[in-house]
Amino acid sequence: MTTVNKLNWDLLENYKTVDLEVPKDSVLNVRVIPDAVCDEVVRYVKTLKEQYFRMRTMLHSIPTDGTKECLYGFLGDVQQPREFNRFLKAIAPTIDGIKPTEHIINRYDPGMYLPGHIDSDIYRANMVVNLVEEGDGIEIEGVFYEDVKGHCKMFPTNSAPHSVPPVKKQRYIIIYLYE
Repeated sequence: MTTVNKLNWDLLENYKTVDLEVPKDSVLNVRVIPDAVCDEVVRYVKTLKEQYFRMRTMLHSIPTDGTKECLYGFLGDVQQPREFNRFLKAIAPTIDGIKPTEHIINRYDPGMYLPGHIDSDIYRANMVVNLVEEGDGIEIEGVFYEDVKGHCKMFPTNSAPHSVPPVKKQRYIIIYLYE
């Protein structure tokens, strides 16, 4: 029998959810999750078996760099252990008082990347929360923004063109999608 790794729910005892408004443009470096909670998410994700992750090799968005090829690990709602899914919901920031519909973990191992693209979907907002800060980051409209743990980048329905250059260290992010 396998021992299930438990999440530290005590971290959420005095947790206050951040509430933001739907962005008109990209919002950069807004703190939405405390460092200790980010560390707990990363600690837990590192305990998951590799089978939980789906390797994405093709973009599911509108390419802006002429390629749909990409490489990163995807952990969607369906693949997540139930307790972890509840934890991600509990820490999720709200937009106009509304919790996200989906929460995804993307893992980038050294050398993995996401080419330039525009997110265009049924969601009214897309929030990317950095879980680590190792010198990697996201490029938005040609400007590189280094990851800051617990801070987010937020995009409206049709996002600005953005990409993740090949990472040097392991990178983890949460993507929250809001209807």
